[in-house]
Amino acid sequence: PRSEILWRALIALTEGSQDVVQKARTACPNDPDIWMASLVTRAGREGGGSWVNAEIEKAAAGKEYPPGTMVCAGNFFLRRGLVEAASIAARSAIERCRGALPAYMLGLQCALTVKDTKWALSCALNGAENARDPGPFFKLVVDIKSLGRMTDADGVAALEYLKEHFPKEMQWSERLGDVYFQKGDLKRAMEVLDRIVTGNLKEVKVRSLLLAAESARQEGETARAIGILE
Repeated sequence: PRSEILWRALIALTEGSQDVVQKARTACPNDPDIWMASLVTRAGREGGGSWVNAEIEKAAAGKEYPPGTMVCAGNFFLRRGLVEAASIAARSAIERCRGALPAYMLGLQCALTVKDTKWALSCALNGAENARDPGPFFKLVVDIKSLGRMTDADGVAALEYLKEHFPKEMQWSERLGDVYFQKGDLKRAMEVLDRIVTGNLKEVKVRSLLLAAESARQEGETARAIGILE
């Protein structure tokens, strides 16, 4: 009667029978899959409500279930529009995830849903640090940074990575050149924008050409600035 595996099988075979799930929880209160089954069946029966946050907060405080289970719970509630409960689960998972990407992805989704840019940026940077391919996370960092101050170290590092690893996507070089110009690093701005100016100009924004020309002018390269403008 205390076999988690047999209770899980019975829950599946009875398609989440309320009575079976309750008995399974009583017999195996610490099993993460049975806990998830109880959340799913209760949500289907009662919908949202104060019980949702209370249940997630209790699990988060007690650290009863592994981060992967908290991610599953968070994803489930996020799909149902219960963002607060999903956020509680995400923060609990991130705290203990040891670099597991699904936890950061859940945190990102919650943060972007409630427009918490600080949390979204933290999740994106942690995701980039732990991902085998950090490109998608760095693109999110740039998108988030573009809403505020782009000239700090995190924004520059993300753009440098994207410029190097996605050379055919000119937007990263353009945006990086713009950032260096805003920082007053005209020499570096000129270096970044130079490959744009010497390429296919039909794909280049007018602003990038103007920045390249102004960078050259302020660096004392008047002829080069005039050539770019022409």
